This record gives sequence, structure tokens and C-alpha cells, in this order.
Amino acid sequence: MFPKIYLIAIKIVFFVFGSISFVGGQEINVSKLKINTNRTSEIAPLVHDSIFYFVSNRKSEVMKTFFNQDKNYLYRIYRAPLFSNGNIGKITQFRPDKSFKLSSGSIAFAPNDSYQIATFNKYTSYKESRSKSKKQENLLGLFESQKIGYDKWSKYTQLSFSEEINYSFAQPTISPDGQMLVYVSDMQGGYGETDLYYSTKTPYGWSDPINFGENVNSSAKEVFPFFHSSGILYFSSDRYGGQGGFDIYYTVNENGQWSKPLPLPGPINTYHDDFGCYFFPDGLSGYFVSTRDGTDNIYRFDYQIDFCRSAIDVVEENYCFTFFEERAIVADTIPVKYQWTFSDGRKEFGVEVDHCFSGPGYYEIELSVIDLVTDEHLYTVASYPFDIEKPQQVYFYLPEKTRAGTSFTMEAELTGFGDVENVRYFWSVNDSEPVTGKTFKYDFRRRGNYIIRCEAYWDNNRKICSQRSLIVE
Repeated sequence: MFPKIYLIAIKIVFFVFGSISFVGGQEINVSKLKINTNRTSEIAPLVHDSIFYFVSNRKSEVMKTFFNQDKNYLYRIYRAPLFSNGNIGKITQFRPDKSFKLSSGSIAFAPNDSYQIATFNKYTSYKESRSKSKKQENLLGLFESQKIGYDKWSKYTQLSFSEEINYSFAQPTISPDGQMLVYVSDMQGGYGETDLYYSTKTPYGWSDPINFGENVNSSAKEVFPFFHSSGILYFSSDRYGGQGGFDIYYTVNENGQWSKPLPLPGPINTYHDDFGCYFFPDGLSGYFVSTRDGTDNIYRFDYQIDFCRSAIDVVEENYCFTFFEERAIVADTIPVKYQWTFSDGRKEFGVEVDHCFSGPGYYEIELSVIDLVTDEHLYTVASYPFDIEKPQQVYFYLPEKTRAGTSFTMEAELTGFGDVENVRYFWSVNDSEPVTGKTFKYDFRRRGNYIIRCEAYWDNNRKICSQRSLIVE
């Protein structure tokens, strides 16, 4: 049965569904990590396989001291176990390849843990650096190492495109499917001093660098990209329009195009330099670096979201309606017929007609009285606009019933709000802890009744939550 529209001879605008929109902020708790030191820098936080990695120029050896040309300690990669309560264990230096004597930078691991890519000076020894320092600055490069056993790695080899001696390549991050490597470079031909580039994985290695384009890059600096498991790409920039210094931004690939970057809210971003973030898979907590206390320190952040306080049931889009003239002329007295003319080119006849539109849009409807004998138009009963909008909801599909042991991958789509960019989605099953992502896979192993909720956040302060029920037999 279609929704029935009773005709009244006045102008009306009909909306398919009532809209629900919520406004609500997200509290964010920020705390400084105890691993920070007073006089050195701690940057580039990363968590992999329950190990916390970071980069620091703290003194690395008791009996030796290594300095760069500015008389600062060299940067090294460090790691420590990360416990389930958030505490960080004993810190040790991470040097799987001890042939690299100079500075180390940020590191990235393949999703399947088969390889890692790290940042190092291109000249790998003091002797080589000193012999060439008068001719060429010791720039940064990207080096790959293959996993050859438990916590064992092969010697690093420089990526072919990174061997270009005139430019630096640094700060790698790898896409969730392992097919895209994103990094920073000061290559000629970019949009700013440093830009974001990417390379794709081929049977022969990594492709040549491809600039992300002016929709992501700016005339300023883009640094420290991080690929989240949901596909969101975070990075830092000191572009115009931020809160001050470097701010953390994020962009989403939508239909093959990267969206306009949007900044993270405060207190993550401040008028200080805020950069180099890591998000846990749930998208609600992680780490970032800030100079708000005077030096580069690592902070933890935790979103406190009021998840799905009020949820609406997902409705399927339906553009079929029954139109009815409630003041119809008695056909026994006057030989006439009713003609409904729709602006989509179709006509229907009768006091009550069914009509299906192709989709949302603006339509016009005219109801006329036609003489049955002469087929002449006698008069127009009414002519009015009919505006059909998509329902305002987070749409995702699920059947009403399934069998135990079935897995579903659900994909969220925010509808009814026009063109909205950089939407963040959070999912929960039967009030479980929410996790983030445009897609969400869940294995319904046990019989019972399930409620799946998905909440969308955008513009930093708007949200809407939708739900579906599923019976698992």
C-alpha cells in the first residue's frame, strides 16, 4: 500500500519523511604522556601489534653521545609495550638494522606485518655524511625492510623513487589494504614547501610519486600523514585558516576523490603546533604531538561521545504514492473523468490513482476534469508543487532475518542533508563499545535479537543516529 495523498485545492509541499537532526558536541580528554622528557623531543607516535613506537632525540646510549650538525642528539626510533589499561612499559631503542648510524624518522608497518618502511638519512654513516656534506645536504629517504621472523627484519633498502638526491622523502604511512604508500616530500613542482604524495604497490615495487593535488595540499607545509584503518587520512598543516602553527586535518576518499580537509576540534588543535597523530581502530582515542608545553611532547586523547541517545529506524526509500480526490463529482450525474498530469511526463485517470516517481526531486501535479463525451478539458481542480526529499537518516542495509554464523558488511550513507563532506560514522551492536568506519563487518554467531546502530558526525557538532533490528535464527 502506498502513502495516500488527499487532494485539497490549495498549494502544498509534501515531504516524504519527517526529518530528525541532532546537535551535540563531543568532549575530548587530553593528557600528557609520562614518557616525555623536559629537554628533548618526542614525536611520531604509532601503535602496532600492542607496541607503542615513537621517535625521540633523547640520549640513546650511556657510553656514547651522537650529535647532528646543530649539536643536538640524533633522532632514534623507540618502542615499548602498550598494556590494555593504556600504560606504557619499559622503553627500548628499535634498531633492526644497525648499519644506519644517523638520524631515524617515523616508521610504518604493513597491515599484514610483512614489511615496514622507515625514514632515515640517505647517507647512512658518519664518514659518508662528512665526505659529502660540503656538496649535498644529508636529506631524508624512505627505506623498506622485510619481516624474516619473529621480531626479525631484513636490512633496509632504499625505495627506488627515494634515491633522488635533490629531495627528501619522509614520514610514511600505509593504507589499510597495503596498496598505497603516503609520505611527505619537498619535490619540485609541488604546491607548498612540503606536500603529501603517494605511490601505489606494483609487482615491481612502489610507483613513482603522485601528488595529492591542490584539494589536499596547500601553499604551506603538509607533514606527518597517518592512514586510519577506516580509510580516513589524517595529516598536519600550517596552512592559512587554522588555529595557529600546525593543526591536524583529515580527508576522506569519496568516489575516488579526496574531500576538502577539515581540522580536528580543540583541545586537540590549539594555537600551538599540533601534529603527528595516531588513532586507534575505534576512532575514539589515540595520540598526537604538541608544543603547548614548550617542547615536542606526545599526548593521548579520548573522545567522550554520547553515542546514539536517540535512534530512528532506517526506512527504505519509497517514491510511490496514492493520490485521491476526496470531493469527487458523482459520475452518474455528469459524464466526466479525472486526469492527473505529472511533470515527469505521465498521466493517470481516476478519482484515485497510484503513481511512482523515479526518485527525489521537485515535481508539479495538475488535476483536471475532462468531458467524457467531447474529451475536452473542462477546468483545473488544482495545480501544485510536490517536493520529494530523501529521508534524513544514516542508511545501511540488513535483512530482517538470518542464520547464526552469518557475517554482514554494512556500509553507511548519510542521506537527506545534501552534500556533506568528511562524515565520521560510529557503529554499535547491542550497546557494544562503538567503533568507527564507513563500513562495518560483524559476525552474528549466536541466535537472538540484535539491534545495530550507526551514528554519523559532521561539521564537528551535528549528528544523527539510525538503527535496524535483526533476528538471528
